[in-house]
Amino acid sequence: LASRSVRQQVVPTVTTRLQLTSGSELSSRVLQIDPSTLLHIISSLEAALAAVKTGHARRILRNIK
Repeated sequence: LASRSVRQQVVPTVTTRLQLTSGSELSSRVLQIDPSTLLHIISSLEAALAAVKTGHARRILRNIK
């Protein structure tokens, strides 16, 4: 069907549950987000992970401990 004949457009959402730990405390959160926001979150987390793996970040972490 053409999009003109559909009265309401379907908006896809992704529902996910995150289990978070803080020390010995465990909490759970449910997120409902659209796919484009999910892709943005994934790319931000991958960039943060890549930044932590650099030599500069390792030196800083070693000096903090």
